[in-house]
Amino acid sequence: MHLYENDWAYFDAKRLPHCDEYSSESISSKNFILIAVKSAAENFASRAAIRSTWGAVKRQSGYSLRTIFVVGDLQREHKNKMGDVLAREADQYGDLLIGDYIDAYRNNTLKFLSAVQLSFSYCSTEENTVPFALLVDEDYFVSTRSLVAEVKRHRSTQRIYMGWRFDSGPFRLRFHKHRVSLDAYPYDRFPPYISAGAVLISRAAIREFYYGIQHVRLFNYDDIYTGIVAYLLAIPPLHNPRMRFWPSAITELDLADLICAHGFTSKQLIDFYDIIIKQGLN
Repeated sequence: MHLYENDWAYFDAKRLPHCDEYSSESISSKNFILIAVKSAAENFASRAAIRSTWGAVKRQSGYSLRTIFVVGDLQREHKNKMGDVLAREADQYGDLLIGDYIDAYRNNTLKFLSAVQLSFSYCSTEENTVPFALLVDEDYFVSTRSLVAEVKRHRSTQRIYMGWRFDSGPFRLRFHKHRVSLDAYPYDRFPPYISAGAVLISRAAIREFYYGIQHVRLFNYDDIYTGIVAYLLAIPPLHNPRMRFWPSAITELDLADLICAHGFTSKQLIDFYDIIIKQGLN
């Protein structure tokens, strides 16, 4: 019998990102933001687009930023064709966290756990929690300038769990794509939660999530699972309209303070970032 519902001692990554200049010292007092991008293992083009755009930013307004990608292990049908390519990518860039689980939609919650685990003990075998982490999907644009400006409004000791907030209930129809059975979740409403597409969390929240996860049974949907853990920890989900969930046209006025936006293909991201560069908003 295990002491915990989810024991971190049994949750290992197959591969971790290379460590950087913060690996040998505590980063708790540093101006540092870890950006963990949830990516499908076979989406090489998406990662390349991010590396060549907003993910290339290492310094911004007095802050250091590190962008890494959280992927699962390739599914069997992709492994023969892409396994060596993924390994070479990890060697070349040193920015992949490859979880010890199959890369599939149903395992997005495990990717969330991987991101929390890395954020809690960044480049260390002991606690070395990053001051702030942005957990974001690969089809997002991120304004590192606006992200740093938002982080500067807060302290890492505050319990920040922020993004686009949802209040919803489970789908019960038998053939619905996102059906949730009564056995899996017996209540009519979910606790308020932040869309898993983009979540900003502080060091205080990371630590609480890390310990809380050990006691809360996993749920297939990562954003709802995070909301359940946050509810049990009494961490309020903070809505931020500048962390945009719904894909929509972005105006010049939006660019000034938009933190992130959803719905970009690789080509759209590269084209949009060119506009950002030309307007001096990077």
